[in-house]
Amino acid sequence: GSCQGERWGRLHEALLEASQEEYLENFSPAMFELTQYEIFEWFKANYRDCVEGLLSMVLYLSLIMDERRASLLDLASRAARELNPLALRSGQSTWPFFGLLEQLQLVWQAGQHAAP
Repeated sequence: GSCQGERWGRLHEALLEASQEEYLENFSPAMFELTQYEIFEWFKANYRDCVEGLLSMVLYLSLIMDERRASLLDLASRAARELNPLALRSGQSTWPFFGLLEQLQLVWQAGQHAAP
């Protein structure tokens, strides 16, 4: 995915801002705006255009929303499976992953998700 388009651009800016320390516990206002139901559904529907962007967003939400953390991390795991795990871990991405990649089950076996 190329992450082209205004919405992905706004999301990237908002997530970079959200990765500042003050927003790791308090919901970043820019992110709050971008995760309103309709916009969030748009990101989920179009995530193949920017899997890293969706992954970054969902990881951030998992930090902020304790009560939804398990389901968000599950969604993040599914998104991450579309990406190359070595590329993800290499730190080449411009998207912040909030130190949470290790919590995802980035294990592939012949294209199948391996059991933990």
